[in-house]
Amino acid sequence: MPPPESLDSAKAFVSAYAAAGYKEGYSAYGTYSYDAANAIIEALKVSLPSASSASAARSATVEALNKVKFAGASGQVAFNEFGDDASRILTVYKVEGGAWKAAEDRRLPVGTRNR
Repeated sequence: MPPPESLDSAKAFVSAYAAAGYKEGYSAYGTYSYDAANAIIEALKVSLPSASSASAARSATVEALNKVKFAGASGQVAFNEFGDDASRILTVYKVEGGAWKAAEDRRLPVGTRNR
């Protein structure tokens, strides 16, 4: 994933994170964590209303999570048939001047599985 500060989709996330005054930075995976939490929340909105208990909603939650699709901080959030991120973008980083820098983005072929 490209650095969050370089994504138009992450501008609101980056701004809200800075305004909240957290001591630690959001790191390279902050937008992924934010989007993962929102994906689970969206799935629970579907699975919990008809469930008799939280444990009874587990299967329906997994099924609903597979169908989640929304514009998130990291970009479009959706999952393929393997449960992997459907955007399939890999960012290659390299060290420059002692710091990690994004070198290039690669789109992974559809139909391959993350390992």
